Amino acid sequence: MSVDSIVFTQEQDNYSSNKVKWLKEFCSSLHHTIDGFYEQEFAFQQDSSFYYIVFEEEQVGFFLVNEMKKELYTYYITEQFNSNYNLRRPIFQRLIKTFQISSSILYSIDIELLNLLLDVQTGLECIGYAPFVHNSSKVQPAILSIDAESCYTLHTIENTAENQSILRDIIKEEVFFISEQEMIPLLQEQQLYFFKDKDTIIGVGILQHSLIQEHVCSVGMCIKQEFRRQGLGTLLLLQLQQKGSPKIVTSGCSVMNDASRRTIEKSFGILRGRVLKVTISNL
Repeated sequence: MSVDSIVFTQEQDNYSSNKVKWLKEFCSSLHHTIDGFYEQEFAFQQDSSFYYIVFEEEQVGFFLVNEMKKELYTYYITEQFNSNYNLRRPIFQRLIKTFQISSSILYSIDIELLNLLLDVQTGLECIGYAPFVHNSSKVQPAILSIDAESCYTLHTIENTAENQSILRDIIKEEVFFISEQEMIPLLQEQQLYFFKDKDTIIGVGILQHSLIQEHVCSVGMCIKQEFRRQGLGTLLLLQLQQKGSPKIVTSGCSVMNDASRRTIEKSFGILRGRVLKVTISNL
């Protein structure tokens, strides 16, 4: 069979059940659980285009691209189809040419795509540590506080103008935290928390439940400048882990944010992979 028999068709509904089904199948094919950054930045990002790979009117895979940036995020073909026709590489080469792809951002645990990219790469850079998978079984009540006088607790943030203003001020302090654009949907879905000592806001936590992995949630945090270097970031992540349990709790961070990496590791986060940016040559 020729690769010319393959058709690419675009999904118009960003949250269609069929798209989610394919994303679930892709995630289940990986060696480790993927973190929430994948959904937030790639799978459901408005700038990402989702295309089905179709053979004889049957969907046999999909890929995710940013057509403006000419960037590839995911390329997946079912093992059954590839075993029957051995077209994973030719289809990959065709989509690279069709969309004039010049780079790809992917997780190192996506072995199939990484192997294809290594054959055509002109540069490879690690841009993130992810996924971390947290060992929630180690979170005991005794380590969820720092001293007897303080009372550090999580509070769901209501979507009010006042809270949005407070969040904007905190977000400005941390370049690696969420953007203002990402803040609103998280507020609407009640996935943001104030971390307080009595009435004092210490920081903000994220507990984001996966849309494509029902057994997974992702955590993230930002501590206000004046409260850093006191172990409070670790405490915040531990409390988020406890709230997310019994789901698998994941997280990630930029390679530029070494303090965040250390905090994640102190809260029993075990690093399972990297986020890579690969530049590729024209095929």
